[in-house]
Order: sequence, then structure tokens, then C-alpha cells
Amino acid sequence: MQGKLDYNQHLDLVINDGEKPKHDFNRLEMILGIYAHELQPYYQKVIDARSELNAIATEHKHAYEQGDIHGERFLKPYTAAQLKIEKQGEVLKEKIAEYAKSA
Repeated sequence: MQGKLDYNQHLDLVINDGEKPKHDFNRLEMILGIYAHELQPYYQKVIDARSELNAIATEHKHAYEQGDIHGERFLKPYTAAQLKIEKQGEVLKEKIAEYAKSA
């Protein structure tokens, strides 16, 4: 999005990195569903924020595929969405800790 790499170079870096996802959302959802149903609203906020982030990334990809290789217009919304998901994740972690302490 900053114009330093083209989209294909970015994908090559992601593939070569080979990093596994840091969070297993399916497992977390299952654990919350079984043990801490009352934390579901906080988890849902993380999922909603992730959906926003993914939507911006998808829009950027489509624009790039259509020849709009200058993705700077996506940079601010993407950064804001990234900060939002991080914030919601922190809130969820805090709520999980509170829940665990009260159990």
C-alpha cells in the first residue's frame, strides 16, 4: 500500500515467510462457547474488527488487479482497522483474565 512493493512481491514475501497464523480463532471460539459464553460479545468485536481489516485488504487487492497499483488510499483505513483489531484483542484478553480470576 505504501508503493514500496507490488502486490505480487508482497504475496511472495508472505509465502516465503511461511509463518503460521498467530491466533486460532476456531479454537478460541470453541473454548469461549464451552467455558465462558459471557465473553462472546468481546470476542465478536474482535471478529468484526478482523472482518473490517479483511474487507480493506480485499478492496485493495481488487483495485490492484484492476490496474490501480497506487494503494496509498488504503493505507490510512487499513492502519486504523489494524489498530482497532489490536485494541479489541487487548480488551478480550483483559476480560479473559478477569473471568479467570473470578472463577
